[in-house]
Amino acid sequence: MSKLFFERIPVSALLLGLFAGACGGPQAPVAEVVEAELQPHAVILAHLERTTDLFTLPDESVATLRERAGDTPRRERGPIERKLAIANLYAAEDALANDAIDEAEDAFRMVARHARAAERALDGDDVEIEMDFVRLWAEWRAGNLDAAELAEDFAEDHEEARDWVRIAWVLRGELEAANGNWDDAATGYRFLMAELEHPLYPFVLLRTAHMMEERGREEEARDLRQQVIRQGCRAELHQEVAMVVEAAASEARVPLTEDADGNLRPADCDAAATTETRDIDNELPPALQN
Repeated sequence: MSKLFFERIPVSALLLGLFAGACGGPQAPVAEVVEAELQPHAVILAHLERTTDLFTLPDESVATLRERAGDTPRRERGPIERKLAIANLYAAEDALANDAIDEAEDAFRMVARHARAAERALDGDDVEIEMDFVRLWAEWRAGNLDAAELAEDFAEDHEEARDWVRIAWVLRGELEAANGNWDDAATGYRFLMAELEHPLYPFVLLRTAHMMEERGREEEARDLRQQVIRQGCRAELHQEVAMVVEAAASEARVPLTEDADGNLRPADCDAAATTETRDIDNELPPALQN
């Protein structure tokens, strides 16, 4: 993933760690408050990069892939068209990160064009699902007002593809949240709220905290944000989870400590917390309970 998507900047350190270093003894982990803003598209993209081969950034540039496509018979272009769809998707995201809006819009249009070409050239339900999702992503990130409806259509058309459908509903939640429609956003997030082990569970939990804040329910929002921060105690801390934990800790001004693998975790994590979940974490927030 481009480094432009996410960056953390430590801004303070506890004196305990400083004194330990000054005295020459074993240095205790330094607890730091980090500045980290939640970027939903970056979190979801990190998950897709890790869990699918579709969202692997092609080794070749867009220009090189286009040249290859031009030298390949149309009936054999399917794999190249698939790569071109993804290469243009990443080019569009980089353009957005640099506020090159017109460039991003052009690249997203190319995403849809190449996704359709790949679907025509390659057979199989999996290809249709993947390319429909890629088009959905492009419409979402391009700001298409109809993208929420497209997310619903995707979920209905491909209900058997549960992993993709879950994420499509999260995108629907993001689209509604961006328009201030938090009740409809909750419907999208609900599909992951009961899946405590899913890597995007902390993300929808934090977004639900934001929803509570919008409704003036500050205490519930604080409780949910603390639950998110505790997700940093997971034994295996995937990038998408780490990004959300750092954003939640930044919002709450909670210091984190760096472990031996370079992950930032809550300072009070213990061995049991990495494998057990408290009862409160098994409960849906009131707004999402039936």
